[in-house]
Amino acid sequence: MPVAYGATIGAIDSIALMHLDTLGGLKELRICRAYEIDGTALTFFPANIARLAQASAVYETLPGWDEDISAVTTFEDLPVNAQDYVRRVEQLIGKPITIVGVGPKRSQTIFRQ
Repeated sequence: MPVAYGATIGAIDSIALMHLDTLGGLKELRICRAYEIDGTALTFFPANIARLAQASAVYETLPGWDEDISAVTTFEDLPVNAQDYVRRVEQLIGKPITIVGVGPKRSQTIFRQ
C-alpha cells in the first residue's frame, strides 16, 4: 500500500511495474493490501510515525507462475496468474499499470493502454 499512498499524494496517473520476471517460479505472491492498527484495518499508509510503528501488514496471497516470461511481448501472452497479479495490484493501487518490465533490456518492456 505504500505505492498507493505515494501515487495519491504525488498525483500519479499511472504506474510502471518493473521486474515482473523476477517473481517467476514463486508458488505464491503476497501483496500488502492494508495495515492493521489496534484491530482496525487501514487501507492507506499511516503517515504518523507512531501509528506506523504499531502497524502490521495485512497480506493477500495470489498464486504464482513457473513460466519464463522474459520473451513475452504483449500483456495477453503473459501467464494468466501474472496477468491476475498485475490486475490485482492495479485494483489495490487505484491506478493503471501501463508499463510492465519482464527483463533487463529495453525490448523486454510491455506497454499497456
